[in-house]
Amino acid sequence: MKKQLLKSALVALAGIGLLAGTAQASLQDTLNGITVGGNSSVNAATDMLSDGTDSYWNITASGGSFASMVLNIAGLAGGSTFGIYDSNNKDNFVQLFSGSQTTAGQKATVSILTDGTVVRNLTEQAGSFTSGTFGYYINFNGVTYYSDSTLNQGGLDHMYAFRGTGDQVQIGAYQPGPWTVNEYVLAFENGSNFDFNDLVVMVESVDPVPEPTTMLLFGTGLLGLAGVARRKRTN
Repeated sequence: MKKQLLKSALVALAGIGLLAGTAQASLQDTLNGITVGGNSSVNAATDMLSDGTDSYWNITASGGSFASMVLNIAGLAGGSTFGIYDSNNKDNFVQLFSGSQTTAGQKATVSILTDGTVVRNLTEQAGSFTSGTFGYYINFNGVTYYSDSTLNQGGLDHMYAFRGTGDQVQIGAYQPGPWTVNEYVLAFENGSNFDFNDLVVMVESVDPVPEPTTMLLFGTGLLGLAGVARRKRTN
């Protein structure tokens, strides 16, 4: 229900495009703006991963992940940070971008070693996590919003994740290339109007990790289907 309400709010706000009294492009405009040769095939109002499936992430086999800034609006720049947090400790952060980093195409890298050491920008030991699983966060003026919506006030979703569909995209001054299935655009809401266009980044070489409760529900569903199949065979 919460997810559906937020989708409806996003659709409505896309037509209004206001932030703190000033004109602000919608998230769909942002996605269209990085797409080469036309509008994005991703619908910003409907194509996000479902809540609970985008809460936590792992880095894929390359061992390292790039994060590329797409948009950090001026109203957030001075007081916002973006990064990752330990899946077992929401207060254990590693910052990847600061509020002053607003230029499209600015990059940060992150790796997590087998002992939990978090390496930022290839060489800097920036912290230690309990595992290779992490979430994403944005902090704005001292308030932290997590990719795991259960950690946010009211359990509200403050991050949408969109998976690549093969569109050609260009971010900043870099050459365009395909937005592939192991690349995701993360769109954050800072808590004011749910336009999900306050801070937007693209991350690559990552995969979402379903939450244990999601896996439990999925497993329960499979057991139910298996039970139906067994009953059909015995009838």
